[in-house]
Amino acid sequence: MRLFAPPHPIADTTWYSARQLDGVPRPLTNLQPPYPQQAHRDGVEGGVTVRMRIDARGEVDAVEVVASNPPGVFDAAVLEHLKQTRFTPGQRNGTAVRVELTVRLRFELTD
Repeated sequence: MRLFAPPHPIADTTWYSARQLDGVPRPLTNLQPPYPQQAHRDGVEGGVTVRMRIDARGEVDAVEVVASNPPGVFDAAVLEHLKQTRFTPGQRNGTAVRVELTVRLRFELTD
């Protein structure tokens, strides 16, 4: 009797945290989204905390707002920007893996 062996090893389906990695994902472009025009005109500052999943290719698989201050002002700009951002893949034991990160982005006006 012969046992069937798949041609490729089964991919790791774990979402790792930054603490579990040898190398965390790094953005390949500026991580800071453009300042929303209305918030800039109104002089509003604040921040958004997001949870994002980055796959083993360095692409954003999912992103969600977990906190924002003031609520709703910067959320759309952050989500739109991060969905298009590419990263170096997270590394665990020398292999690219899927990663779940929490990131805080600040919006501050400069003179």
